[in-house]
Amino acid sequence: MVAKGETYNYERFKMSNYELGYFPGPKAGERVDYEHTLTSLDGEPLSLASYAGRWVVIESGSLTCPMFVKNVKPYAKLQEKYPDVEWLVVYVREAHPGERLAPAATLEEKIGYAKRTKTEYHEQRKIAVDDVAGSWHHAWGLLPNMVYVINPDGVVVYRADWSFAERVDAVLAEREKINTNEHIAILGAAPWITVPVALKGGWLALWDLVIVFPKIFVYNDHCTAFDASVIPTFALGCAGEYPPADEGWGPRPVPTVKGHRQLSAHIAQSLVLDSFDITIMNEMEVDHGLTVPLTMMFGQPDEWPCPVVPLAVNVVQYP
Repeated sequence: MVAKGETYNYERFKMSNYELGYFPGPKAGERVDYEHTLTSLDGEPLSLASYAGRWVVIESGSLTCPMFVKNVKPYAKLQEKYPDVEWLVVYVREAHPGERLAPAATLEEKIGYAKRTKTEYHEQRKIAVDDVAGSWHHAWGLLPNMVYVINPDGVVVYRADWSFAERVDAVLAEREKINTNEHIAILGAAPWITVPVALKGGWLALWDLVIVFPKIFVYNDHCTAFDASVIPTFALGCAGEYPPADEGWGPRPVPTVKGHRQLSAHIAQSLVLDSFDITIMNEMEVDHGLTVPLTMMFGQPDEWPCPVVPLAVNVVQYP
């Protein structure tokens, strides 16, 4: 269940906090609802209606969000390039809370986190703080680092579930065009950004983030997905999910393994272009050769905390 309503301010990050296909709010070509009042870093009300009649770029972020922090310097350059545009950061919930930095329990605490963000990351844009319940965040998208480009008529010219300065630059360069490409596939911010930013939340926050990164599992199939009639030397899983195989006593009582289509496709393309003959599996069941290592790493959860790219290697039949 996506973390909204009473589960909005989660204490520990996990992938199930976000339903990545869930992106409410005004879409490209639609008029925004400016009837939201945020809070400035001085504790004063800041109405979004004050931005009506101007070009404005609104980005969400937090002190513990690496995807937001990666944008600070690139957006500073865009501020200089487009002086006619207003730039606003809306401070939302903590992306990666932990033992050092818990979810804000009061508006004053949240403002304090926002002030740290401005100081510690040298953020030049104005920061406005959403309320503790996340009223603006619920209405405009719920994702940790989304972005909106809005014209003076209050119409969304572009929005995206993940914010990248170069995409906003391209939109502003042709700002009269409505851009509906709102979904961006990502793997995360660079490690030299991700690690120190996650550590603002604490070691638990860093651990919670690291374990959700896609894992490439090299394993051997025990004659479940393949048999003696078809045994590929290397078989790369490219599916969205991999159900547990029936190994003779029914499927093992473990969660379905979630795939990572984008990473699988990237690996497959790179191998083929390098003349490596790889078998691509768009459907595949997985046996204990893969699920036992997952259990050793993560115990017996209701769902695995990370997506997996399975690479089955023939160790059964010569050669």
